[in-house]
Amino acid sequence: MKEYIELGSEEREVYDYIPLIKMIREFSWNLRQTNIDNVELQEFIDEHELLKDLFLSDDNFRDSCTYLSNMRSRTMHDRIDEESAHRICYEAERQLCVFLAPLGFIHRYHLTSVQSIDILKFRHILKNNTEYKHRIIRCMQAIGTDEWSYYYMNTFLDNWGVSLLKCRTTILTKKGKKKRFKVEVLDYLNLSPFVIDRNSFLDKTDLAYIMFYRNETEKEICFKRVAKPLLEKDSFSIKKQEDEEDRFDAIRIQFNAFKEFIS
Repeated sequence: MKEYIELGSEEREVYDYIPLIKMIREFSWNLRQTNIDNVELQEFIDEHELLKDLFLSDDNFRDSCTYLSNMRSRTMHDRIDEESAHRICYEAERQLCVFLAPLGFIHRYHLTSVQSIDILKFRHILKNNTEYKHRIIRCMQAIGTDEWSYYYMNTFLDNWGVSLLKCRTTILTKKGKKKRFKVEVLDYLNLSPFVIDRNSFLDKTDLAYIMFYRNETEKEICFKRVAKPLLEKDSFSIKKQEDEEDRFDAIRIQFNAFKEFIS
């Protein structure tokens, strides 16, 4: 993982993710065999077993991964001539379909930045019928977005966090850049403090500014922007200790608590 995080821009463009995925699956399996305080550990993404079967037994899927990786390397190094471009485009589209066909389950998972949570509990409503309106930015659009959505749930997520939601959604209304959904949450994975939305803490904008954990020093927790991870000006750090509460206190508390739990 450290090697992957520290890749340069050219290396990242042609990186083969298959060995990394296999390594993560193996580590996850070993972790689940470890009994921590008699708690049974489970994978959040149920379909990880599907990925295992695809790599081991589906020749077409494995071949499509190899083809697309090789084509990416060729295009990066300008090794495709004009005469063969039409044929390669056709074959690439076919291989892409083979690759995506078994991965439709990804649609169930929503990477979201939770920017605020309102409690909808009136005097005439029973406590167990309380709803929670989450204002979120959905972070999975390929070209970015300036839209926010409101998710109405019968439970609440961790505030000011980036979460991966496993849910079913039904759209209620759509007006301009605002959408309202009725959401049945099957499960969620809070990625904070290792994935954060910096804008949630700064100015409550309708744009996400997603950052990944990079490393830590004796005094700071360091993050880098997902969109431009190699630009030093897009780096960001939070002090581990603060005498007075500040806007990033939630990140600091989560990080220190996680380190204490692991150690």
